[in-house]
Amino acid sequence: MDSRFTIGFLIVALLSSLICGSVSTIIATKRNMDGGFWWGFFLWVIGIVVVALRPIDRIDDKADEIAKYKELLDNGALTQEEFDAKKKQLLGL
Repeated sequence: MDSRFTIGFLIVALLSSLICGSVSTIIATKRNMDGGFWWGFFLWVIGIVVVALRPIDRIDDKADEIAKYKELLDNGALTQEEFDAKKKQLLGL
């Protein structure tokens, strides 16, 4: 009887972790963020709350980064291809 209870508990815990991880991933994806699954998987409901309340990357920060790389491009420190690649990376394209 004890081993059945233990196995049942482990199955319920694993399923709960997978569900919370999936919910965290959905929330993170809708907020254009990465890494939501593991928060939910290991911390369950607390992980979902953490993902939901994490600050979203500000677009202004990305614009400032792109402006810095544009300045490097204009100064000849970067090639057009390097600038385009970095811009795509920052914009998540």
